[in-house]
Amino acid sequence: MIVVVDVGTSSLRVSLLDSQGLIIHCSQSKYSLSYPEPDAVEMDMKVFTGALWAALKDSALCAEANALKVEAFAVTAQRSSVIPVDEVGEALGNALMWQDTRSFPICDALKQKKKEIYSITGMSLSTVFSSPKMQWLKENKREIYDCSYKLIGFCEYTVHQLCGAFATDTSIASRTSLFDVAALKWSDSLIDIFGIAKEKLCPIIPVGSVAGFASKRLCELFKLDSDVPVISSGGDQQCAALGQGCTRPGDIMINTGSGAYVLGLVDRPVYSFENGISCNVSALNGKWNVEGSVLSAGKTLDWVNELFFASEDEKNRYENFTRACLASPPGANGMRFSVHFAGRGTPVWDASERGAVFGLSFKNTKNDIARAVMEGIAVAVGECLEYTEKTMESCTKSVRISGGLAKDALFIRMLSAVSKKKLLYSNQSESTTLGAWINASLALGKYKTAEDAFAELNERLETSAFESSIEECELYGKIASELRLK
Repeated sequence: MIVVVDVGTSSLRVSLLDSQGLIIHCSQSKYSLSYPEPDAVEMDMKVFTGALWAALKDSALCAEANALKVEAFAVTAQRSSVIPVDEVGEALGNALMWQDTRSFPICDALKQKKKEIYSITGMSLSTVFSSPKMQWLKENKREIYDCSYKLIGFCEYTVHQLCGAFATDTSIASRTSLFDVAALKWSDSLIDIFGIAKEKLCPIIPVGSVAGFASKRLCELFKLDSDVPVISSGGDQQCAALGQGCTRPGDIMINTGSGAYVLGLVDRPVYSFENGISCNVSALNGKWNVEGSVLSAGKTLDWVNELFFASEDEKNRYENFTRACLASPPGANGMRFSVHFAGRGTPVWDASERGAVFGLSFKNTKNDIARAVMEGIAVAVGECLEYTEKTMESCTKSVRISGGLAKDALFIRMLSAVSKKKLLYSNQSESTTLGAWINASLALGKYKTAEDAFAELNERLETSAFESSIEECELYGKIASELRLK
């Protein structure tokens, strides 16, 4: 059995998977972000650490009750957040989350170097990524910066919690804007540009490799009597791509969560500064991903639900939201909603852009607002897909999709119409966890190739497909054109 820890933006999951990738048990812990000042998005690391060990404890009880033997722990996590820690891995303050935009003035001051930065790291200059936040910490919280032993993200923090080792895998490192994505090492020139002390970065290890072995605390919790490896499986989106079967160059997938991402697999670094596409190390060692980003997707839906459906029954709030969407006609009675609440990612990478509503009139209702937001997300994801394909110089007829929005039939219909693609989605939406399982299984030598591991998974997955009509494609093509002109 492999224990997968999947750290997201608003919750984490600890899952127990058998030798065939079946999720036997999943324990979820939710947590909230804080917004202490304008443009700030932070996480209380004491809250996070408590949530992590609570989920681990619950999973350990399940493993003991079912006499399950743990062969490895695999960690995958959201990327580009920054956590200052001391020599024993204790957080010295709150995490600066990937949505935090206080480093915008730093990015603005470096805009003359944005092409140079992109040419090395394959990343657009943006507040989303780690390096500007590290520099912001240095300039605005110097005491914490100086006292920090390492500046790490959630994957490294979780790995250290489990085994006591400091290590950054190549997949995670490629989301920092301090990493040479072709040479697979920290870039001295980027470290110099952002003014970060190199010793505050962790040693690099290949994605999907062993970072260390289970700590005494973890061994006691799971009643382990031998060395059990802790594997750093990489970034959540890269793992999601692998978990959807993105194993051959040219494969493309979509994953939805707090943000939404389109990833394509390539066998060498592929760059497109003009398209605003990132090039990252894949969760599949020796491969790379090109990636388009929508920074606000599920998080925008959370905001709409909180604002307009707060009085509704909490358990059925999303169902009520979906009914509201269905009560409004396609096009939301002329309302258009731009969903870039946390700045815009692909293709322009503008941290100053914000959400906006257009075409609002007295005839509109909250049903129209709900539908317009859903349509706005579909348009943004469709645009990402378009730029990803353009960068890969390919055009696929069908695309796999996973994550929370993949469970919503209306969103699937909208996105199919916007993108003019057949969308494939399975009954198992936890593709990030499955990707980490594939990654770890390869590290343990259980399968020769990722294709073999995914084939094992795919035998049990029920895959559905949806393709919009020509009429729907024409209607949503018009909606997309109107939104892109705003």
